[in-house]
Amino acid sequence: MGSGGVWRRIWALARWRTRRRRSGGGGAAAEGSQSRGHFRGIAWRRRAASPEGSAFLKCLASNTSEFKLQVYDPKSPSYLPILRSSIYNLRFTSSKTLKPLYIITPNHESQVPPIVVCSKKHGLKIRVRSGGHDYEGLSYTSKDPFILIDLINLRAIDVDIKDNSAWVQAGATLGEVYYRIAEKSRVHGFPAGACPTVGVGGHISGGGFGSMVRKYGMAADHVLDARLINAKGEILNKETMGKDLFWAIRGGGVASFGVLIAWKIKLVRVPPIVTVSLVDRTSEQGATNLIQKWQSVAVYKVPKELQILLQVDVVDRNTTTKGGLGRTIQASFRIFFLGRAKQLIQLMENKFPELGVKKEDCVETSWAESVVNFIGFPFGTPVDILLNRTSMPKAIFKAKSDFVTRPIPKIGLEGIWKRFLKEESPELLIGVWGGKVNEIPEKNIAFPHRDGNMYLIQYGSNWDEKEGKAASEKHINWIRELYDYMTPYVSKSPRAAYLNYRDLDLGLVKINGTTYSDPSIWGPMYFKGNFKRLVKVKGNIDPDNFFSSEQSIPLALNKYKVGFPDGRPIDILLNRPSLPKTTFKAKSDFVTRSILKAGSEGIWNRRKAPELVIDVWGGKMNQISEGKIAFPHKACNVYLIDDVSNWEEKEGSEASTKHMSWIRELYSYMTPYFSKSPRTTFINYMDLNLG
Repeated sequence: MGSGGVWRRIWALARWRTRRRRSGGGGAAAEGSQSRGHFRGIAWRRRAASPEGSAFLKCLASNTSEFKLQVYDPKSPSYLPILRSSIYNLRFTSSKTLKPLYIITPNHESQVPPIVVCSKKHGLKIRVRSGGHDYEGLSYTSKDPFILIDLINLRAIDVDIKDNSAWVQAGATLGEVYYRIAEKSRVHGFPAGACPTVGVGGHISGGGFGSMVRKYGMAADHVLDARLINAKGEILNKETMGKDLFWAIRGGGVASFGVLIAWKIKLVRVPPIVTVSLVDRTSEQGATNLIQKWQSVAVYKVPKELQILLQVDVVDRNTTTKGGLGRTIQASFRIFFLGRAKQLIQLMENKFPELGVKKEDCVETSWAESVVNFIGFPFGTPVDILLNRTSMPKAIFKAKSDFVTRPIPKIGLEGIWKRFLKEESPELLIGVWGGKVNEIPEKNIAFPHRDGNMYLIQYGSNWDEKEGKAASEKHINWIRELYDYMTPYVSKSPRAAYLNYRDLDLGLVKINGTTYSDPSIWGPMYFKGNFKRLVKVKGNIDPDNFFSSEQSIPLALNKYKVGFPDGRPIDILLNRPSLPKTTFKAKSDFVTRSILKAGSEGIWNRRKAPELVIDVWGGKMNQISEGKIAFPHKACNVYLIDDVSNWEEKEGSEASTKHMSWIRELYSYMTPYFSKSPRTTFINYMDLNLG
């Protein structure tokens, strides 16, 4: 389900550098009768279906409800318009991206369980899309044959002002939710994201951060109930799913556990009039010093009702700007205040006079209208723009995230600016923490990023698809280098990340069927100490791992460590010759910082039939001083790598030389990515090549 939270491209639309694109089609209209085939209750476009596809359709026909179910295949005229309608990262519109066997647009929740049951029965994956804002496209792409369930028709919203609550179906967008709340009340709102086209299904399940996070916390903190379909096709609510699963889907990402159909959310109180303001400052106007002051003020020195979001990008200087023509850094301070303009101006004059907020910079408006203004639409734009599911631009982009726990020094900021000026269209977006979001305990729901965090930072770069593959690699490598540069300035042990800003560079569960990144490395980055509980919930609710993707919650961490099949008696541990013998050569390295994706891909390109075993450091291992015992590899190490190549003895000496030369070449290639001065190794993985 789409993650949402896409505020890297929701502000200042006039500055957006990428052409705005809108795909055709917007719904799941039925095909003309002359082009349809029929099973009972199903309409689909005829094609030469794959065996598993045909079996799936027959299964679906025998289990469908009385509501006609729309099924689109790649030959249907509506297939591509529907597929592209909610793809907001155009990196995933490539012809090389595997597309779904069928797109299904259910009109009623009762139509979803048969899709789940039949997909599982016939070995097909499913992807579930509510808004299509998943940064890495996991809500509508897969490495394996799959069915796409597009929830665009499941977007009913039932607001109950007396109860201060609303039932919201997963296919609704944040804009639709905000509009329907505002229809009923000027003094109620919901503390979720700024982008109106984000789907609520994925957004809330990943946490859901917005401009009221300091006053009310995350969107997931305000979930009262949910309706979810598990791998058995059962429709569960809060009571029937149990407290562990209800805990997990609030911040742990629902796509690992089932198909989210609806949330019941708790509404919050907002004043009838709120204030928004925008102040831009360039480097020549003292932006760097202002950001330093902002870091000391925005988190701890202003009330919860005030959020001062920060956007940094590169703009062209005009002729009147000090420094002349060229490019420069611009910081945009985007202010949202739950109160009147007069109060805001007094507050800013007292706490942050350097910014120079004036009366003419402020606009008083209703809460719903503030959402429209806050995302860059001109003042006076009708509020019903929130109902437009295609109102926001689409682009090719790559993004990463970090949580920051202490102010970034001036030298660190200047290093960011230096790198920004080398990139065509970079962005830095920062949401301030503090207040309510920090007060809620980490384990209250699955979303863990609470006390101790100052702000959430997101880096992004977007580019035009006409630039081609080489340009894409250049932009992606740029953001990876920036991420590497930021290491000293952000959270540690683990370096935390926000699930709704999904980043596959952190690690994948599988690639071409081979596990290469232990989830115990990247899982805590998203979920910190809650990751182990999420793994346990996953094993209980989805033991067959049907709801899986490249970055889903694994069934169990020991699945990646133990080689014996499930069910083997524990006394196998007493069998001294229980493991196979082989001809092999091994080498080892300690890693002190994350290997960039380009480095990992270079390893995969060199791998033929080897093994790569990674053991994670940290915790107690890193806390013990190096001089305590003779074993020295303690602090600063992230993990230990053991690289092994095996071959058959009967291959002969020539083959043996080839395999050993290969692993030596790999060891040489990996030099830039491992420990230095000295390059360290593990004595238990003895290597005579060292000397």
